[in-house]
Amino acid sequence: MKHAKLIGWVLAVSLLAGCGEEGGRISLRLRVGQSALDARGGAPVSPGQPPPDIQGFRLCVQDPNGESLACRDFSDLSAEKFRLGDIPTGDRQVVTFQGYRANSLTGMPEVLWCGRAVDVAIRKNATTRISLLLSRCGDCTETPKAMSRARVFHTATRLADGRVLIAGGFSAFAETGCPEPCTELVADPTVEIYDPATGEFAPAGSLVHARGLHAAHRLPDGRVILAGGCQRVTLQSAFSDPDRPGSPIRCPDPGGAATSYEVFDPASGVSGAREMPATALAGAAGLPDGRLLLLGGIENASPLRRGLLIDALAGEIASIEDLLAQARVLPAVVPIGGEPFEILVAGGAQPVDYQNAGPWADRVWVSADRVNSAVPAFASGNTAGGFPVLHAGAGLWWPGRAVISGGMYPSAFGAPDRPFTPVPLRRAAVVDLRLEQLTVLSESSEMIDARAFHSVTPVSSDGLLVAGGFQYRDAQVPARYQPASFVEWWDGPGAAFVPRWSFGQRVSLVRPRAGHSATRLLDGRVLLTGGLGAQGPMASAEVFDPFPSDLGTGGLPPLAPVP
Repeated sequence: MKHAKLIGWVLAVSLLAGCGEEGGRISLRLRVGQSALDARGGAPVSPGQPPPDIQGFRLCVQDPNGESLACRDFSDLSAEKFRLGDIPTGDRQVVTFQGYRANSLTGMPEVLWCGRAVDVAIRKNATTRISLLLSRCGDCTETPKAMSRARVFHTATRLADGRVLIAGGFSAFAETGCPEPCTELVADPTVEIYDPATGEFAPAGSLVHARGLHAAHRLPDGRVILAGGCQRVTLQSAFSDPDRPGSPIRCPDPGGAATSYEVFDPASGVSGAREMPATALAGAAGLPDGRLLLLGGIENASPLRRGLLIDALAGEIASIEDLLAQARVLPAVVPIGGEPFEILVAGGAQPVDYQNAGPWADRVWVSADRVNSAVPAFASGNTAGGFPVLHAGAGLWWPGRAVISGGMYPSAFGAPDRPFTPVPLRRAAVVDLRLEQLTVLSESSEMIDARAFHSVTPVSSDGLLVAGGFQYRDAQVPARYQPASFVEWWDGPGAAFVPRWSFGQRVSLVRPRAGHSATRLLDGRVLLTGGLGAQGPMASAEVFDPFPSDLGTGGLPPLAPVP
């Protein structure tokens, strides 16, 4: 059973650099952003006190590479100030917090609360003030404040300073009269920004067009491009076509979202829209130079094979007809990198029949003046062993290697089932683009839970966080699907999906969600916002903390690189 809700604490820190060329000190004051009743014991905290379930904490300062510069343990938690001296000055120092208690059986310290601040400037004869959001180590913790409104199928774009721009998505939610039972979702134009130092969201303006299921990418000048999407969608749990029902997501009203892209300035809160060829429900990949490539989608209810390359800085759009081997709707897209920049596009199309997946994947390469594509050997040679799914999760876990997981078959595949209804899958596969090989995982290695519309987020060089998603159909709840609660971990070296554990409990989301956003923060945690719960869109947010519960030495371990 999932433990009770954990709410993040906010720690206010003052860094005081001393007079010597290398000398400095830290003066620490504790401030709690929101009281919480801890599920494993403890009580609501009073202002100015540390979390109630710890017996001490370790404060460390590290260099940008994670090398420890100074550490100190504090056990008198009644003090008003906590000082750490002899700190080298620097522009990009790291401050870590580990709140711990003694294990009741072994007596060894176990870390309950973790926090990290990056890019901290420590100066001589100056005071630097920072805040750390404390979250439960190795677990999911709800942020102190929720978003201003519920959102599902929105975008979350990490800005250069580490904050996250949350834009659009569907907020309104109602039963409606579709040919088959469905629920209607209506898009919202508002924008807000998440501050990882405080765990709070602040209003940031509005888009020109309400849009959801759109694409977003940060430009080199700090602005954010948002393109395509849909103004109103329906989510279906029953289908009239018994052979090829397709996706549960339909876009009956694209609105101005599909025929425009806009550039939003987080500094001013102003957004400007420009016209583009109608594109809704497309996959997307952002390029390092700021260009955004839309892949497939629909125009006038017809699926597309087109690629749409948008250069917002130059105000130019290039349409690449027949870029994809099949017309694809909301395919899984994995940016691979390299020069020219490579992108893996998977699924989003119907299989030819239950024995033939068809050309279910494309490799796309983008250079400064050209866009090319090809069907990889693993998507053309073994037609019976492909992965023709919709709404799968995918991520890069090693250079040239990607994992594709879950999703739904849009029609019968592998067996001639009739009538056929799309349901979330546990199935998963590894794609090695260097060897052009596909390895479908065995039942013991595939995902533990069936999922569709879930998130797959790189956290380390050999690990991916898999969270949320629809787990099974449930026509009795408003959302018509039940979202998954437990998270799981792609273990690259072990080539298998495994559960995550924290203090003897399997790690789960604070609130089950699907169609949410998942963003790796600069401090190494993953922010999960919004999504669709069983009762409708949600405004809640939480962070997954990958840091270990052992105290170790020198503070939290350095951040692991991601591909």
